[in-house]
Amino acid sequence: MKRRILALALCLLLLLAGCGAEEVPPAAETPAAAETGTPAASAMPTTSPAPTAAHPSESFPYDYEEELADTEDFSLAVTALGVDRDDNWVVHLRLENRSAEIMSFRFLYQSINGLAIDEVLTYRVAVGGTLEPSFRILRDEMAAWGFDRPVQWSFTLKVSSAEDPDREPVFFDELSASPFGEKEALRYEFVPGPLDALVLDNELAAVYITGWELEDGGLSIEYVAVSRCGEPLLLVLPEGELLLDGGAYPAELKDSFGAYATLMGYIPVPGWAEDSRPQTVELTLALADPSEWGDPLIEDTEESSVVSAH
Repeated sequence: MKRRILALALCLLLLLAGCGAEEVPPAAETPAAAETGTPAASAMPTTSPAPTAAHPSESFPYDYEEELADTEDFSLAVTALGVDRDDNWVVHLRLENRSAEIMSFRFLYQSINGLAIDEVLTYRVAVGGTLEPSFRILRDEMAAWGFDRPVQWSFTLKVSSAEDPDREPVFFDELSASPFGEKEALRYEFVPGPLDALVLDNELAAVYITGWELEDGGLSIEYVAVSRCGEPLLLVLPEGELLLDGGAYPAELKDSFGAYATLMGYIPVPGWAEDSRPQTVELTLALADPSEWGDPLIEDTEESSVVSAH
């Protein structure tokens, strides 16, 4: 089965450097990917120190630094936006743990310029420690979506005790960084084509079926989900199946995306053995709160739709 359609390749190369910190590489898959078995874009951490202005592989043409969170327990800042020798952007961070225990920093439901990223970054920072990681945003991937710069990086930051993960987090909120100023923070707008089918439409989100492809041992139904709200959402198939030409097939969908982000993904449907596409697909979609245990459905979001082949 093909991998998820990623809006952008974030963190394909990761550079870690810290002082007094316990370092953990970014997770290689999101919670949705872990549950469905869908592979996510893998991170490839290195042990190289984060580049400085004098480092030959990176330059710093932009005068940018932004503090994103500052509390008695921790702080988070973007310290620099660099450009590597392949002309990709490098975002440098500083994570500071001011608490009396090891803290876990998780960057959830990320998006670049409003395009959802299928990545979760996770770091552990020791008591009194500071960690300075960095990640790349690939220029070619940006250009493929019509952008010449990463004007907004948005995410949900969860900061919690690494020693007692069941305790309530000390911080769980939406944050964003605007390297070129908030006035430049334009977001991707999906424009449906004449053959795209609207299958869910309410005040929280709109979901379109945009195509389907035959795969070895099954079928991939491609979709685009557009968030209309300021909270992260989880798109699910609550009944665990759909109908292809009237026949029931098992299918699983649990894909999360951030506030006002556009997610491009697909629904894997194993068991379709025909050598042609189905004529109709009938499915029920619902939205859930990804931050709640058990993924409880949000009331009044369930919809059922029949889509013709195209």
